[in-house]
Amino acid sequence: MLRGILVLSLLTLAPIFASAAMLPSFGSPLEIGVSPEHPRAGNQVTLTVSDPQEEVGTTAYMWLVNDRMVDQGIGHKSISITARGEGTAETIRVIAIENDVARGDAVTIIRPASVDIIWEGDTYTPPLYIGRPLPTAQSIVTVIAIPHLPINGIEAEPESLIYSWKMGGVTLQKQSGYGKSSIAVTPPRFGSAFTVSVLVSNKSGTVVAENSVLIQPQTPSLIIYEDAPLLGVRFNKAEAGLFPFINEEVSFVAYPLFVSNMNDVSYTWNLDTSPFAVDPARPRNATFRKVGGGKGTHTVSVSFENMKKFLERGDTTFQLTF
Repeated sequence: MLRGILVLSLLTLAPIFASAAMLPSFGSPLEIGVSPEHPRAGNQVTLTVSDPQEEVGTTAYMWLVNDRMVDQGIGHKSISITARGEGTAETIRVIAIENDVARGDAVTIIRPASVDIIWEGDTYTPPLYIGRPLPTAQSIVTVIAIPHLPINGIEAEPESLIYSWKMGGVTLQKQSGYGKSSIAVTPPRFGSAFTVSVLVSNKSGTVVAENSVLIQPQTPSLIIYEDAPLLGVRFNKAEAGLFPFINEEVSFVAYPLFVSNMNDVSYTWNLDTSPFAVDPARPRNATFRKVGGGKGTHTVSVSFENMKKFLERGDTTFQLTF
């Protein structure tokens, strides 16, 4: 019976408390926490009231979304809602009630927005390579924010927004600021994954979006392609394992994958563990010729290293059979 009286009382008070202007100030500050703090459209959002003067078992809370009551009751300190579409603002109000009398309220506004992050390493990839350039432990990584912040129903121009960038939780002061939608960073520790995050807002701070990405530096590798006389470099087939030596000679070209600067790379070719001489002007290319009429299998090994970045190195092997 008491429960029914409480619900009836709260329902009776709802029209009165729907307007914050009608609430007296009791010096009892309520605050609403929002999780996630900057929701995207469609996110489940949990709102929790912080009330330093709560009387456990006595204080009731009334929740309104866009002036429509969605929950009420003693100890009802949180609600969950689904964030609506980007550009759709929702006003959430919570009212604290003691003995059927309002003693304070709090209001927050949810404005869903989002920001996408794209990134790539400032590294080399061969022609026709499918995929983005990935960073190494010593390469530069370019990170770009693509914001979707609706302002008055129109998506804001990226250059009109404020960007706060962090790497590993540390703010990048010099690369943050008005219109700074991209940054260039170097991995902080050799080979370790690191997080880059960005918080984007309009000038007034009323519309905010955030996102983060985990970036894992890669170890460079080496790809070998046949350089055919008529077809040219056969980028559709990387050589590995056995290569049938059919003609009198065959040429190969080495392509390092994910190195910072091709001009800083040196190459070493070996045939059956012995150094194999190549043209110094074209160190990535090697031509092998048959000698005699016998049959057999020979191992070709190729290695490379960046003379300025010692972690950028790699090797590979394959076999010639005839």
